[in-house]
Amino acid sequence: MVEMSVFCSKYQQVNNGHEVADSLIVFAELLSTFKHALSRVLVLIICMGYGIVKPRLGSTKHLVFALGLAYCLFVAIDSIYTELVAPSKPMTQRQRLYRVHTPRRR
Repeated sequence: MVEMSVFCSKYQQVNNGHEVADSLIVFAELLSTFKHALSRVLVLIICMGYGIVKPRLGSTKHLVFALGLAYCLFVAIDSIYTELVAPSKPMTQRQRLYRVHTPRRR
């Protein structure tokens, strides 16, 4: 609910014609990233058989959490970069393919 309220306030500021603060965008993206990383880690744990086949994960637990942390870090960097360094002109097909972004002008 916190994530949706932050995104809602972001869109409300855009609708009112105000400039959206970069800190609000970063906070919203970090909340979204954390939520997605947590759900992926839980799905990975269930797919490995925890609670069904295995009573404990053992040493695999550290690898799963490291993978979740790495996913969270890389997705956070990607989503913040995508939001804050938006293309100022439409991307060509090659740019879309390689996901090349140009910095926005202030």
